[in-house]
Amino acid sequence: MIPIIKWAGGKRKLSPIIASYLGTGYNAYYEPFAGGAAVMFYLEPKNAICFDINKELINFYETIKNAPTDLADELETEFYPRHSEQFYYEIRNWDREEGFDRRSPISRAARFAYLNKCCYNGLWRENNKGQNNVPWGHQNAPAFVSREQIISVSNYFVNKNVRFILGDYKRVNKFAKKGDLVYFDPPYDIEQGLNGFISYSANRFSHAHQIELKSICDSLINKGVKVAVSNSGTKFIKELYNDTRYSINVLSVQRNIGASIESRKEYEEVLIIGE
Repeated sequence: MIPIIKWAGGKRKLSPIIASYLGTGYNAYYEPFAGGAAVMFYLEPKNAICFDINKELINFYETIKNAPTDLADELETEFYPRHSEQFYYEIRNWDREEGFDRRSPISRAARFAYLNKCCYNGLWRENNKGQNNVPWGHQNAPAFVSREQIISVSNYFVNKNVRFILGDYKRVNKFAKKGDLVYFDPPYDIEQGLNGFISYSANRFSHAHQIELKSICDSLINKGVKVAVSNSGTKFIKELYNDTRYSINVLSVQRNIGASIESRKEYEEVLIIGE
């Protein structure tokens, strides 16, 4: 399946390559940094759990799973017909208004889908208050999420038992068991001369977080869980995973989400496999 949204650092193009390293035969699949969940959509695993700290993203997926028709109706009647630059900023500013959290899950999910398709360069970014701050994308006819896409993805979520949990990557250690597969796609490590994007949410991912993630991977491997980690091929990351339990596979990828042409360059990316 094709991911229903675009996400910074998404793995839509790399999914077939990543999948070739993951193997088959695992009992359950986990993706602790869900984002666009491109690898999960490519694999279409049965019994999967996706985690993310972005509450609007998780609400969007849960709404697709539990109320697909209502979401499609909301988009087609309240959002798409009103599409304009003025409407975009009006909708974007909802999270700056009192009572945003009291809006219905369907209304918030529709807002998420609309902003994702109409914002600049398909980017979801939040300031330190957790407010979306991406400008208008100047698209007169964006590729809106269709009713057919929503229904198809909903059927996949229901039929393959795909669950979504609001929470950080550490929670996976309480769920994954021997014979399972966990794919981590964290905010990438950044070093001098290597551009990157880490503002998916109001939180930031530091070296301390990268070290903590490695510790979680160690713990999972000790339980018989296979792990895979995507990251940039920085010196720090390569030294961190310089461990006999891990293999570091170098990939080459060009990122298309960035504020400038210079930021959309090819750079070294690694896929780390631990088992």
